[in-house]
Amino acid sequence: VTPPDAVGFPPHWDTHDVLVLQLQGTKDWTLYDTKVELPLPHQRFQNGNADHLPGQPTRSFQLNAGDALYLPRGLMHSASGRDETSIHATIGILPVRWAEFLARQLGKLALQDVSLREALPTDCVRWGAAQAEAQVAKRLRRLADQLDAHSAFAEHLDELSLVHRPSLAPLHARRVAGTVCLGSTVGLRSDVFARLVELPDGVAVRAFGRDIVFPFSARPALVGVFSGPTQVESLPGNLDGDSKLVVVRRLLKEGVIDLIDRQ
Repeated sequence: VTPPDAVGFPPHWDTHDVLVLQLQGTKDWTLYDTKVELPLPHQRFQNGNADHLPGQPTRSFQLNAGDALYLPRGLMHSASGRDETSIHATIGILPVRWAEFLARQLGKLALQDVSLREALPTDCVRWGAAQAEAQVAKRLRRLADQLDAHSAFAEHLDELSLVHRPSLAPLHARRVAGTVCLGSTVGLRSDVFARLVELPDGVAVRAFGRDIVFPFSARPALVGVFSGPTQVESLPGNLDGDSKLVVVRRLLKEGVIDLIDRQ
């Protein structure tokens, strides 16, 4: 909330992406040159630091009620109110950076590879450039050779699903599921993180931090659902029509897929 004719906040940047929603009144915004491109969490704006002075504005504009603004991390900005109370909501978007992802994988590899747990030699400070580069390259090659990238990203997807819940209300989902037929077209929801997982006794759709389990016979149909929008009757595999409807209705009720066309 910014009172009339007050400064909302002076020039600064954020270390995460920001989505601004103007709810009431108006607010004047000014953008400046980016001082630190895509800053890490510790690269915060420091008020009073000569290297963090804003410089000349690059763009100025006004947000009115109902407007939205996206500010990528590192972009310096400021905002001030006018002659009325101004209210906006700020949503922070926390990214997963490549540096963090790779550091985590290196930490996991160190649990299996004792050479990565060894201490730096005491004479490493005397290494020449060639020897230093060779020692570092040797260990980076271990990461590249031993990293199962597909599994690492699958694990990342599972972690995202833990904190993500479907926005479709359960009661509405059940009502929609009751209207689906063999001629209906269904597809994965764009706002859902889900993947297929093989289990000892079946196959599962892993979403929302849990497994939605199906028999092995449903696997081809599930692969069809994950491949893109498809008609229920056209789902691959040997399931009969009634069984295909059981699979699709279950996924609809769980909030994993959408009913695109009822037919």
